[in-house]
Amino acid sequence: MALREGSQQDWESPISWEQARAYIQENTVESLGRMNRNNEGRAVYRAAMADIKTRYATTQDYLYENVFGLQTIPDAEGRRVAVLPAEFSDSNSSSVIKVWRKNDFPYNYK
Repeated sequence: MALREGSQQDWESPISWEQARAYIQENTVESLGRMNRNNEGRAVYRAAMADIKTRYATTQDYLYENVFGLQTIPDAEGRRVAVLPAEFSDSNSSSVIKVWRKNDFPYNYK
């Protein structure tokens, strides 16, 4: 059993849909942090996030380019920054873009 430091949570055991629903409904940093991946999934996630953080100004910029297909340009440090169309900054815009896709880093469910 792999317990997180200072935690009673077993990071290797899958969580139930009911547990996941409760964590999401609670909607706190602590509750969402209880969503777990197995060791292999966690290693893949951490490696990908390290790569993204070196190549993009923010994770959001990565998503804008790779999920929504927006153009990016380099910032002063050479990291990619998304070029947002006007409708992305207009909170009154009726255009909502939704992309349904497989989770790149799935959680560990029963």
